[in-house]
Amino acid sequence: MTAIIRATNISYHYPDETNDVIHNLSFEIKRGDWVAIVGHNGSGKSTLARAIDGLLELDQGEIFVNDQLVAQENIWEIRKQIGFVFQNPDNQFVGATVADDVAFGLENRHMPRNEMIEKVNEALEMVEMSQFAEREPAALSGGQKQRVALAGVVAMRPDILILDEATSMLDPEGRESILKLLQQLRQRYHLTVISITHDIDEAAMADEILLIDDGRLVAKGVPNEILMQGDRLIELGLDVPYGEKIKRALVKEDLQTPTEYMDSNRMVDWLWQKLNLTK
Repeated sequence: MTAIIRATNISYHYPDETNDVIHNLSFEIKRGDWVAIVGHNGSGKSTLARAIDGLLELDQGEIFVNDQLVAQENIWEIRKQIGFVFQNPDNQFVGATVADDVAFGLENRHMPRNEMIEKVNEALEMVEMSQFAEREPAALSGGQKQRVALAGVVAMRPDILILDEATSMLDPEGRESILKLLQQLRQRYHLTVISITHDIDEAAMADEILLIDDGRLVAKGVPNEILMQGDRLIELGLDVPYGEKIKRALVKEDLQTPTEYMDSNRMVDWLWQKLNLTK
């Protein structure tokens, strides 16, 4: 599968700082993959997302999106291919109503009104927000606001969806609902998804994890490889998946546990079988 994003030896530091917030990073993201970029707060992962979208100018290195160099001369063409959902959806709302907000990007592209209305309705239906079309965005719950933000992005038909801590302000039920919706949107629209997160359970849903520490890429691999490194995750200021926490607790009690990575559901299934066998 071809790479839709390629970064080669990229570095960046903010004007008022001396140390790089991104340092000599190189990676590729395959078309259609879900990639989680994981790191502690301040590790550089959100800065990396902004670099991909051309929101800052690198000190060193190059980023290519669909084989196009991210540069000022073609920045708007690059951004047409990328949808960005931020941590706080209130920062993205510009319309007086939900429908107006979803239509905003389409209006900027001078889309014919009939076609625009059709895409707005389709996007709202997909995120199950059609009944709120005339509601003010500010009156919605946190989960509903993120659904509207996703609708506005999906209506633009990007190739790439970047989520910058998009679920971090939601309660567990809202987070699960949004992640389930993202899986549906990814499949329906063949999206490449980049999830910027420090939530290990969210990262477990990805095809690949890029582990960032102080602007450096310290590990990459499938979730099973990365999430089993409990001690290393803790050293990097991250949490350990719940299933792995249970395994670690059982090991301390001298109980033999599976060696492979176990998410919460698999761990529950294994414990249930184990308990039944001991009866």
